[in-house]
Amino acid sequence: AEERPEQPFWLDRAEEFIDFILTHHLNLGQYENLRKFDFVESVDPEHRPWVEKDGSILCDPGHALEFIGLAGKCLLQMRDPVRFKNISARCGALLPELFCHLFELGFQLGPGGIVKSYDLVRRRNVNSDMPWWNLPETVRAGTQLCVLYPKESERLLPLISAALETFLSRYLQKNGF
Repeated sequence: AEERPEQPFWLDRAEEFIDFILTHHLNLGQYENLRKFDFVESVDPEHRPWVEKDGSILCDPGHALEFIGLAGKCLLQMRDPVRFKNISARCGALLPELFCHLFELGFQLGPGGIVKSYDLVRRRNVNSDMPWWNLPETVRAGTQLCVLYPKESERLLPLISAALETFLSRYLQKNGF
């Protein structure tokens, strides 16, 4: 989309992708056993949350935050206010709140990072590994949301700062690795 802005195909696909994810992976009340703004990692062939054998429904907060970053990157390219009016309005109403919800689910200040998976049914961590990449992806996603929705910056900036500080102090070594 960035390289070929004259070709509507790329932003059209991006809009479809974002809409699909928001419709089928984000709970806005359609999934009774989940809380509002819970984000399911996987869906079954009928586009319902994938239920594991033990009854859990998983969320990977890092993947979900990465989705927000990708959606934000696309939204920054969707400059036509008429053509992209619906998706822009939908994202403005959902993405900042989703960002905050996912951060609350996944961020662990003590060990410092964002957990790999969280059980949305039992409301607990399943895999407490904290990959390094979740933090810069969170910073990118949150920063893009601040650009897209400046009125949300006040509540997003502390979360962005926490992710950045954790990355810089616990993952990035003095030698740059």
